[in-house]
Amino acid sequence: MLKFFRKYNKIILAVGGTLLMIVFLMPEAIQQLGGNPMKRAIASVDGRKVTEMDLQQAEQELRIIEGVGMLGQVGNLGPLPIEDRDHWYMLALEAERGGFFGGPQDGRNLIPIMARSMVLAEFPPDLIRQLGTEVVSQQIRNLMELMERRREALIMQGTPEDRVDMALAKAHGVRRMLETYLGSGNLSDLEAIHYARRFFDEVKVDYALIRAEYFEREYSEPSEDAMREHFERYRDVRAGAGEHGFGYMREPAVALEWVMVDRNTVLNAVRLNPVDVRAHWQRNRDRFPSEFSDERGRIESELRREAADNALREAERIIRAEALRTERALQEDGRFRRLPDGWNQNLANLSPIADRVNEALREQYNVREDAAEQRSGPLATENAMNQTLDSRILNSRLQFGPRSIPFMDFIFTVRELDQSSPFGLQRGVIFPNPLQGPNGELIFIRVNNVRPLSQPESMELIRGVVARDLRTLEAFRNLESNLDAIRRDAIDSFNIAATERGARVNEGVGVRKGGMQTTQGQTVPGNFNNETVRDAIMARGRELDPRTSIDNIDLADRIMVIPLPDTLEIAMVRIMSLEPVPIEMYRLWEPQLLIFAQQERFEESGGDFPFLKSVMQDRLKFERTRASLAEEEEEEEFERQMEEAI
Repeated sequence: MLKFFRKYNKIILAVGGTLLMIVFLMPEAIQQLGGNPMKRAIASVDGRKVTEMDLQQAEQELRIIEGVGMLGQVGNLGPLPIEDRDHWYMLALEAERGGFFGGPQDGRNLIPIMARSMVLAEFPPDLIRQLGTEVVSQQIRNLMELMERRREALIMQGTPEDRVDMALAKAHGVRRMLETYLGSGNLSDLEAIHYARRFFDEVKVDYALIRAEYFEREYSEPSEDAMREHFERYRDVRAGAGEHGFGYMREPAVALEWVMVDRNTVLNAVRLNPVDVRAHWQRNRDRFPSEFSDERGRIESELRREAADNALREAERIIRAEALRTERALQEDGRFRRLPDGWNQNLANLSPIADRVNEALREQYNVREDAAEQRSGPLATENAMNQTLDSRILNSRLQFGPRSIPFMDFIFTVRELDQSSPFGLQRGVIFPNPLQGPNGELIFIRVNNVRPLSQPESMELIRGVVARDLRTLEAFRNLESNLDAIRRDAIDSFNIAATERGARVNEGVGVRKGGMQTTQGQTVPGNFNNETVRDAIMARGRELDPRTSIDNIDLADRIMVIPLPDTLEIAMVRIMSLEPVPIEMYRLWEPQLLIFAQQERFEESGGDFPFLKSVMQDRLKFERTRASLAEEEEEEEFERQMEEAI
């Protein structure tokens, strides 16, 4: 044996060394061959890879920031909605490159800053003046304590403390980056005073809107030639887009049919076996540690929910199987299906599907009352649907990968209206994925008919609308020619002048450069709350002496009559008080004035805000190169469910 080793020692060493090297490198080789999914590149920035782990970390950071309660406020210094994790990744990357990040303590320091910013954003200046700065300061302290508790709750739930604080530190860095960008430059004292007054001065008014349509019946029917000329002028214009809001194009409309399975009906039908209830308590003492009598209500609720969930899964399986059976019989056409000639003229009613669901739920889950119902509706525009469609459908949502899509954002992407729709919804085919209603309803829909944006075939279809519009226009012109008379009546008695013209007086509206608000915090309709009206009111307010009691200012100087030609209305305005920004408000907001000034200058320049997602994608050359794990898993799960349904 020794002679053998001595004779072949070089060969043995060479072969043995090779084997040892293979054994040593095998785990890494296997990992590289199989690929660590968290380290695979799914995007690139400036040519460098962005891994699954990078974007999952960005998603977790967003969840932490949202969990503390400040997600909507991180980018509140500019027109910056944080769209998704890709956007957040790019924001954090640029903030890091710019040196705006600190350590964990910097994250904790963000809490008082955000609490102050959020409270001041919620309290209009007039309300702060009424409450006093001490009350507002207490609100800030309360919100700080709430955010601290939320931070601690995240840590108690298992998120490492340093990870929570570093996510907040990144949020602080992004905010600091935005502040630096928007706050670059200086303001002189005069400029600071100008912007303080521009943003925070307020004029309190009462107003009434006189609608020309109120008087249109007093005018004679327009001539045939006038109606035809008017119709031809606006027949290819969308409603609201033409002069005075005229436009006669028919808006897109969709006719729906649906099968809805009501979860509450199923839930109310569930009957529990007392033995099963006690057994569930015994098996889950870690979740139900108290005595059975104390926990029984919680246990029964959980078991009812589980039973209802199982019943709805069975209902979904039945309806989806029918949808997929039909779909698979049709030839693929991209994400859609190619329909044979005459397909949409012979659509079968969906009520037999609802009947099959009800029968299955009766047999398997003892649901005696029909939980599934079939319904259909006529062609309806978005506005018509908002007024007439079942609220459970209006408030339903479609789960599409990681996104939750509101019903209205989904239904008008039907193929016949939007060829680029990512959902695959088309006329005449049951959509295979259910929408989820606000109370857990399961809703499968089919689009039975579609009318695209189109011109009316003839004036006869809308003759009454055209005639009414012309009479309303004539009424408005008459009102506009009598502004002085309206103003005189308003000076004599504002309320009577409004009532006699069919208008209602709205009292106590605060007008500032940036908007209007009632004393109850309600918003004011856009037909009155627009820049032209606000500027006119603020300009009149600046002409009045704020040091003089409003009662000592001539009422004639406080009454305004403003034509609103876009909506064919006349606004009557009565100034009730002048509320210039006091010195304590200036001090409270002083750090923000420079930012407000820069933001206004930026918006006036008309450029794209550089931190919008689309702009950042171009600047950083950010490209998605493949789907994320979650998106791939979602697709695989969908395909698996389709196979099971079939």
